[in-house]
Amino acid sequence: MKFRTTILALALVASGSFAALAEDAAPMGGKIDVDVDGVLVQADWNSSYLDETDATKRAALKDSIEGSVSFMVDVPFKKIVKHMQDVGTLGKISPNIVAYKADKVSENDREITYKVTETLAPFRFPVLSDLGKTKVYLDLSINKAAIKDGRLVVDYQLDPTKENDWKRFEGHIYAVDTHNGKTMVMVATSTKSSYNLMGAMRLRLAKHYLNKTKDNIVKWLEGLGN
Repeated sequence: MKFRTTILALALVASGSFAALAEDAAPMGGKIDVDVDGVLVQADWNSSYLDETDATKRAALKDSIEGSVSFMVDVPFKKIVKHMQDVGTLGKISPNIVAYKADKVSENDREITYKVTETLAPFRFPVLSDLGKTKVYLDLSINKAAIKDGRLVVDYQLDPTKENDWKRFEGHIYAVDTHNGKTMVMVATSTKSSYNLMGAMRLRLAKHYLNKTKDNIVKWLEGLGN
């Protein structure tokens, strides 16, 4: 059971944190079909740590998994931006988040910043729901200035003032207006958990959950309706 718990807990390697801004669940309109093209998923070990001269930064990057998933959707950029912060919608994108709290810290013409607490759980069964849970505290921001230029940029990283269950948990969510009724989406993650698992399995799980993140984004877009 312990080995199984470890495997499933590591499934969060590449889940991302789009759900950080969501609040209570909200019903969505009639479902629409969303065409997805050009899906590209990759995950590999960080190699830039070899070029890092700072010992602390070098240690933080070593053994981290750098992953990303990118794809094109036939959904207008303006529609994505409009619904990005709808109550409950962002919580449908990142898998395995069972609890979260987002407190707005500041907002100006350039960005909105949040302090976020997320509880992550790999199990979806009542009997096992408490096994393998981890908690992360994040600093998250939305770049408001970029939206004016047809780019949605969400950045998040661990809050260094808090004690986190993950050694590294940061990423970026991008959406770019292609000005033809479509939007290019990319989720990039850099993670290092505290669980023990063989490297090949970690990479396989990272790719699996990046794909799942893509599926959740598409499902959310389909639920927005016309």
